[in-house]
Amino acid sequence: MAQANRAAARRPHAKADASKTGAELRSASPADLDGAAESPATLLRQRLEDAYANSPERWSARKTLLFIVVTCGSFWAAVGAILVSLHR
Repeated sequence: MAQANRAAARRPHAKADASKTGAELRSASPADLDGAAESPATLLRQRLEDAYANSPERWSARKTLLFIVVTCGSFWAAVGAILVSLHR
């Protein structure tokens, strides 16, 4: 129990609750955890989900694949050009 109190002292936003196991805490949703609702990261994630949930500006699979191929292809072409120029 002393170890749980020390852990709670290091994390003031979390309550030391000996009744929950590690597996239960890992599978809990952020809303179930004490202090998680006030987390800036959680609030940002929720705002982004709300903002993009009904966004009509989604790319088609074809445009997404083309973007990935062009971007990655350009990167590897640049890496290849650098390696060739260094090898000379």
